[in-house]
Amino acid sequence: MTRFSSPFSVTNACVCIVFISYVVECRGQTPPASETNNAAALRSIFVDVAAYSLRPGEGLSTYQNHGSGGAGPRGTFGTMVQLQGGKRYMVSVTGREQDRQFLAEFSVKEVTVGQPERELQDLSQSLNMTDLQPRMIEVAKEADGRVYRINLVPRLVEPPMPRKFSTAELELDGWKFSNAAVILNDEDYVGSIQMSSHGNSVSHVEIPGIALVEFSLTEMTDSKPEGVLQNGTIFIAHESTVLQIRGVMNGKTPQMLAGPYQVFVRWKQPEYSLDEARTMLKAQISMLKGQIEKGDTSIPKEALAQLEKMAESDRPGPMSWGTRQLQKKEIVVSQP
Repeated sequence: MTRFSSPFSVTNACVCIVFISYVVECRGQTPPASETNNAAALRSIFVDVAAYSLRPGEGLSTYQNHGSGGAGPRGTFGTMVQLQGGKRYMVSVTGREQDRQFLAEFSVKEVTVGQPERELQDLSQSLNMTDLQPRMIEVAKEADGRVYRINLVPRLVEPPMPRKFSTAELELDGWKFSNAAVILNDEDYVGSIQMSSHGNSVSHVEIPGIALVEFSLTEMTDSKPEGVLQNGTIFIAHESTVLQIRGVMNGKTPQMLAGPYQVFVRWKQPEYSLDEARTMLKAQISMLKGQIEKGDTSIPKEALAQLEKMAESDRPGPMSWGTRQLQKKEIVVSQP
């Protein structure tokens, strides 16, 4: 179970790593769509590229990273390599497919301010990477022995094959609360919930002196359909008590469900009375003040003031909340 306490918490495309000393660029990395579901036809090659320099034989302390990334079919990766002496080279790799072969067009151009780029013909070349063998190309060497190299490592990319659609993968019964306001009997704002269920379909809210309320979109044993989810708001009515939770989203890709959908509720006795909760809250406030006196600056003054106000109030609160997985034995199986 994941449990949160509060009223609030004091709390295959292109890959690039960019460094300030050089420029890294990737373009056009989306491969063309295939018209077949054949696994072999969908395969492609992606080449990982890394530019670096070092002084061989002098250990890793001389190693310097000059940019890394990669290129797939019709994609381009580029990085600027600057030597200690001031010379700059633009290194680029463009991937393309030809007759089911993957070619990496490797280019090195000397870049001088105010002058046209000069391609280094002895280094620029077309590399057939279909054999999946790594290549290492030395671009430059300085007087102190530092060498500048480009590593090209091809890898096979096999996109996942289409599978049968399953609504379970959408996790629409999973809850997400982003500062979701909790309102009791249309008049008491108890607090707000900040919580993601990560696929867990059972959530709970406990209001001391009122109730511990478990709820789920899946019918549970010992539950009653006392709630409704509509347009991102949960309405739960139990006897003379009404609980609202506003700003609720559902699913792996969170979305506000229009509904209305039944919400199955277990309305239980709270673990603590209102007086017990306030006593614990005052103890927490005392502890926080002690931390502040010792120089802790991480506790917002506004948060402490709100806690103190809540501790002196005679209205419901504070509350706690949490989420958990629904056990198989709790699921009510509908009879045909």
